Amino acid sequence: MDLKSLYLPLVFRFLPTPGPGGLVGSVLSHLLQVDASNMVHVTRFLDVQEVLERDDDFSVRLYDGKMKATTGEFILGMNDLARYEPEARIVYKAVRREDEILARKIAAEETEAAIAPLRKAGKLDIVKDIADVVPIRFVNRYYGTKVADPEALLRLYQTSSKYLFAFWDHPEMRAQAEAAGTDLRKTLDDLIAKRRASGNISDGDLMGRMLLSNETFKDGDIGIRRSIAGLSSGNINAPLGLFVLAVDKILDLEKDRIATANDLARSGTAGAQTDLLAFREWFHEAERFVVYPPFSYRYAEADTTLAEGTSREKRIPKGCTVVTWQSLAAFDPDVFDAPYEFRPGRPRWTVNGFGHARHHCVGEAVGQVMLEEMARGLFSLPGIRRAPGKAGVVQFKSIMDGKYATSFGVEFDRAS
Repeated sequence: MDLKSLYLPLVFRFLPTPGPGGLVGSVLSHLLQVDASNMVHVTRFLDVQEVLERDDDFSVRLYDGKMKATTGEFILGMNDLARYEPEARIVYKAVRREDEILARKIAAEETEAAIAPLRKAGKLDIVKDIADVVPIRFVNRYYGTKVADPEALLRLYQTSSKYLFAFWDHPEMRAQAEAAGTDLRKTLDDLIAKRRASGNISDGDLMGRMLLSNETFKDGDIGIRRSIAGLSSGNINAPLGLFVLAVDKILDLEKDRIATANDLARSGTAGAQTDLLAFREWFHEAERFVVYPPFSYRYAEADTTLAEGTSREKRIPKGCTVVTWQSLAAFDPDVFDAPYEFRPGRPRWTVNGFGHARHHCVGEAVGQVMLEEMARGLFSLPGIRRAPGKAGVVQFKSIMDGKYATSFGVEFDRAS
């Protein structure tokens, strides 16, 4: 782990709601090579929730601009209800709650397909063999975006997402993301056009449901593409951080606790519902330690006050970028009992990595199931452990390259 990823969170921990400029602005300006003087950083759980609930005061307009420039407009970047509600209705109709069953089946099958050829080897790379493989295959099946070159599609999503999820606007990142967005839009437009022309349309995947829907976007099939791109980017981006780091956290536990996770995963795979639920609680607690993306951001539409009436009360000036650090709020001692202890079974409402209020992640249920099945498949491998030396330590790209994981080796007992 590099020093930057260590000292930046420490700055925010000791300055719970730092205002524009000052030490935090200087640190960010140095790290990200951008003007960070007009930012406010929020790290306490209830304050983060408050910002995300107050859409009129803290809007998502910054996401909207980035989405228009890359993957296309999407409801998570829409603040105006007149724009949001008609599109949200179509999207939520297509992303069904009962899809959790379908998503779990797809994720389990694709995880097993990725792991099976490696069982006799007794080792694998979590990033290259699972995180870079399973999510794009999952997206292709669940969303109906089957392409000849899944790896190329993965890179387009990654390049777009690293810009969308960053609270700063760096010219080089923007140029890369816009180019990737152009290619991504063309790829998805071609897929949708071919699917419609084929007449082979069913409701077995999300694209098919949108094509069959009696409600249509104002821009027709372009709206389908915009929505699929917006939904898919979450399923692609999260595994490259959340899944890898959550596994890393579990493998940091004591040996007997790793063995327990191993047992729960293997029993759950065999169909024991109680152990399946228990493993999910273990994985959710690991996610709390490594919330990813670690923050979201909003735009202050007017001068306003945050945490009014508390010791944390702060005046927020109009025009500020307000960064909500869910990754730090996950350790707020006012909400979490013994926050630095690994305690599976914490209340589900305290998990805030998928956002909150109107602009929370639409595909949370489906995405969470995918992550759980990837983890369960991995931890069902007997005797799973880190690879020795540097190979067993997560390696990352730079912050400017999205801070994506690049490698993470593990070993396990070979299949006979």
